Amino acid sequence: NVSLDALLEKAEEWLPLYVGKTITAAELKKIDMTAVLWAQLSYEQQQAVERLAPSHIVVPTGSH
Repeated sequence: NVSLDALLEKAEEWLPLYVGKTITAAELKKIDMTAVLWAQLSYEQQQAVERLAPSHIVVPTGSH
């Protein structure tokens, strides 16, 4: 579950991985939330996301 409520509930687990002991507004703005969300997924869930919603695709015109 990567809902806002779930992330806030688990903040004590994941937040220290991204900031120091003293948390400033500037530090919070620097957090890569994509990485935070990705880390909440199991390996199987990550693979499913990659398969179902790849970051790049090849289209007939050759663009990605």
